Amino acid sequence: MDNLEILAELRASVEQWRIKAEQIFVRPFEPPAVSIKLKGACAGQANITAWKLTFNPELFLRDKAYYFNQCVPHELAHLLAYRIYGRVLPHGQEWKSIMLKFGVQPKRTHPLDTIGIANRRDKPYTYKCACREHQVTEVLHQRIQYGWKGRPKNYKCSYCHEKVVLTNPLGSDKLRT
Repeated sequence: MDNLEILAELRASVEQWRIKAEQIFVRPFEPPAVSIKLKGACAGQANITAWKLTFNPELFLRDKAYYFNQCVPHELAHLLAYRIYGRVLPHGQEWKSIMLKFGVQPKRTHPLDTIGIANRRDKPYTYKCACREHQVTEVLHQRIQYGWKGRPKNYKCSYCHEKVVLTNPLGSDKLRT
């Protein structure tokens, strides 16, 4: 299944839940933008200021039924809670009441299997200095390689104060030059 098909299925599900919300609350709700750019262990995110829902396509493919029946209404309920009640706690009583009106158990976290899905805490790059090896994340690797906020590229070890040098990333296929 390609990304366009995933996006189409998620948009259709969001639309079904939005229509259900309009019937429950007897008022119109503008359709939110839907994106599938989320990565890592997070299943979905709601952005109230952009009126947008973002989903993780990799997790979607692992359990579509969960997405249609739990994740989509969960994220949409965040937008609706804001639109109906104003600024509220993310998983507060207002959000919970919307979930219950949807007929969905209000759960804050998902039970989806995230084994094998890369996340921000992965440290696939190995750097070496005079005193030790350092395992670093993709973000820090990029900052070491290209600098950050006008800072120079020469990162130094906080222990021996020698420059760190990329030796061999654990995932050498991730190496960008």
